[in-house]
Amino acid sequence: MEPLILPKEHEMQPYRSKGSIHAPIPSSNQPRDSKCSQSVSKIGNKREFPHSIRICLRVVSLLLSISIIGIIIHTILVYNKDPNISWVYPHGNRLRAFPSVVVMKPTYFMLAAAILATILSILALITLLGCFKHIRKAKLGPIAGLGSTATACVVWVVAMVYFKIWDSKSHTQNDLWSWTCTHKYITIERPDRTISFHAICQQMSATFYAGILIAVLEFINFAALS
Repeated sequence: MEPLILPKEHEMQPYRSKGSIHAPIPSSNQPRDSKCSQSVSKIGNKREFPHSIRICLRVVSLLLSISIIGIIIHTILVYNKDPNISWVYPHGNRLRAFPSVVVMKPTYFMLAAAILATILSILALITLLGCFKHIRKAKLGPIAGLGSTATACVVWVVAMVYFKIWDSKSHTQNDLWSWTCTHKYITIERPDRTISFHAICQQMSATFYAGILIAVLEFINFAALS
């Protein structure tokens, strides 16, 4: 009787009928890849800038711009109402409270920047509404958003630099901001109103720091769109 010879392991094949159709054996890496792709998609969704936060940033930027416009217009009106107003200095002489020539270019430049930023913020806020969703999804939507945001950011940076340059010692310091801040002690009492240079200085300083904050918000909006 011949000895029983068993086939080797690599020669052992499962029996398959001729008409049977066998589905491919799924690889062990397939579910892992699908899980990885799902996790990547979740991470991508988390990194998207929330639409509600963009609206909030736009609203804050708009309110700050409107506030700057109101403060600057009020300051200009106070000066234009009586530019030749006099004040009794501590040594007893009655002299002009404002210089004979007040440089208004920095103030007007800041006002123009605030008006432009307000217009851009209103347009950007309108496009963020739900009825303009198809515009945001179009190709021109992100391009227009990036362009307006970059323009507003550059305008505010230039305005802040120009506004601050006139407050430096290299200039005459005869602009409205520098003069009122270097003469804070002047307070003029009138029957109908009180003119405080200290208050004007604080208001103009507030517009400067508000402009810096708007520039930061515009940079955040630009980073969110890019």
